[in-house]
Amino acid sequence: MSSALLVHFWQGTIEGHFHFFVMIALLMLYEEWLPFLVAIGYVLVHHGLMGELDAASVYDHPDAVAHPWKWAAIHAAFVAGASVANIAAWRLNENVRSSLHRTQLQAAERERQFRSLVANLPAAVYRRTADGERTVAFLSDRVARITGYPASDFVGEGARSLRGLIHPDDVDKVEDAIARALESSSSYVLEYRLLHRDGSTRWIWERGQPDVRPDTVWLDGVFFDITDRKQAEEALARQAELNEHLALHDALTGLPNRTLFRDRIEQAIAAHARSGSDFAVLVLDLDRFKEINDTLGHHTGDVLLEELGRRLEGTVREADTVARLGGDEFGMLLDGCDRELVGQLVERVHAALGPHFVLHGVPLAVEASVGVALYPEHGDEVDVLLQRADIAMYNAKAARSSSSMYDRDADDHNPRRLALVADLRAAIDRRELVLHYQPKAKLRTCEVEGVEALVRWQHPDFGLVMPDEFIPLAQETGLMKPLTLYVIDEALRQCRAWQDEGRRVGVAVNLSTRNLIDVGFPGDVAALLAERRVDAKLLALEVTESTIVANPFLANSVMQQLSDMGIRLSIDDFGTGYSSLAYLTRLPVHEIKIDRSFVMDMLEDADNAVIVRSTVDLGRNLGLVVVAEGVETAAIWEELRLLGCDEAQGYFLSRPLPADELSRWLDDPDRPQLVPQDVDEFPQARSA
Repeated sequence: MSSALLVHFWQGTIEGHFHFFVMIALLMLYEEWLPFLVAIGYVLVHHGLMGELDAASVYDHPDAVAHPWKWAAIHAAFVAGASVANIAAWRLNENVRSSLHRTQLQAAERERQFRSLVANLPAAVYRRTADGERTVAFLSDRVARITGYPASDFVGEGARSLRGLIHPDDVDKVEDAIARALESSSSYVLEYRLLHRDGSTRWIWERGQPDVRPDTVWLDGVFFDITDRKQAEEALARQAELNEHLALHDALTGLPNRTLFRDRIEQAIAAHARSGSDFAVLVLDLDRFKEINDTLGHHTGDVLLEELGRRLEGTVREADTVARLGGDEFGMLLDGCDRELVGQLVERVHAALGPHFVLHGVPLAVEASVGVALYPEHGDEVDVLLQRADIAMYNAKAARSSSSMYDRDADDHNPRRLALVADLRAAIDRRELVLHYQPKAKLRTCEVEGVEALVRWQHPDFGLVMPDEFIPLAQETGLMKPLTLYVIDEALRQCRAWQDEGRRVGVAVNLSTRNLIDVGFPGDVAALLAERRVDAKLLALEVTESTIVANPFLANSVMQQLSDMGIRLSIDDFGTGYSSLAYLTRLPVHEIKIDRSFVMDMLEDADNAVIVRSTVDLGRNLGLVVVAEGVETAAIWEELRLLGCDEAQGYFLSRPLPADELSRWLDDPDRPQLVPQDVDEFPQARSA
């Protein structure tokens, strides 16, 4: 009806009628199809009927008047086509708008997620220009905890400069590194000091990357506060220096110890082999020192040894060395000495001992026996020279003489040490060496994780000889390889026996420097594993830091082969040697063992507590198992558990036991049981 009226008002103008139905079609089709079809049908019927009844009211050209139904169909088709085209455009525009809206929502959500992520990072995230101004466009809120200033202080032109907080001594280093990165379009990694708002100095680790855009060059990066890590590293470094000094010097007298004395002799051999000159090695031992200790006490004996060390140092030249070899035995290395000069120096030594030692008001007359060996006359190796100076000293004691020069014809002295040297190889062949096993347990669950095999020598004459007496002999006589392979074989044999009894107990064995520079050692171990039918995962091999640094390249190669076999590798006595974070990341190490010297008094010594805590954190961050040695009390066990240490061993758990006793210990229901405790994922120990 409305259509007809509109057409008649427009006097049959088809265009007006056409556009009217385009509007009707758009509105109807947007909602649903049925009204649209009805409208199109109406156009067709209306134009056809009106064309028959009153053509002039609808059409204004002859052909339409003559064929009204034809033109009604054409008209309906035009209306339908135009409507569909307009609706398609409408829908398309609507889809574009919807897609744009969704994109904006997604972008907003991504920005929200980014800001949430950045806010929870332990680092400050930044974007700043690479020009001289270094204008900050974005800086996360973490910067407030790192610098003491809010992020808003640094953002925008004319704001506070991050560069202005860098320690003056580090500014040039930082700028040079960034400049090189910009030149090469590469990333940069920095460590530098930053001045905090409270006046303290913080260590910063920063990583950044240039982002080159057509209009500007940006620097995108992050920086962390690594002050705690640096302090821990410095504490470890100081402890390593102290440990190195203690490892090479006598704790009582401060003199070089046997290890450093041997090294000085080796250096002298190398130097004098080139020059062709002589030097002398002296071994001095006090006479009747045991009587002084027994009568006046060990403290008085220690005071005597300290004073004796000072007097001996006063008798030699600057280039000479005085060392305490152990007990009341001292060594002296006299550079460039022939027999005549040695005789004069020996006289000076005895003259220095002449005045009484006044100890706690008691004057004591002290005498000593001195043995002398000359290089190269009496030997050209360290062990030979020390052995022969030692023999000469014992000859002096036997002859009740103040000193004696080594004499091959009089070399019939055979003390316990020489007997052990002679018997050691046969002891390995006769299987006189026995193993004791000390268990280690997980601190969280208190489950026994494995055992460490510790070797003893059941000597037919001397009884049970401890390893600190015969291991050095093995190292000096080239017997470390057969000794180590014997211990591994015996440990694997016992491991197999435990497996046959239904126990899956892993065993750990200590290695020496010689093992790590022996390219055939991994093959020997593989053969023993195959012979004893033991899974390589049940064997752990422990090495000390000093054994690695002796030959890092070869040690790394041997350790990698062992690791590839499935054997677990452990750094023993960690912190007592050349502690280095670098080798821990390069070597195939699975475990670090904190030395007992740090663990035993960690509750009383704050420095040791810091070292233990730092080592536990270091191991966790590197994905290594951390084992504490020397755990002797429940309090230390609990503190280590709270720190997050993984495992522990020590007398609190059990002393080293023979294999049969250990089996009974494992099976004994009446043995003291450690109760596992529930711990957090990241436990917090009390402050040390």
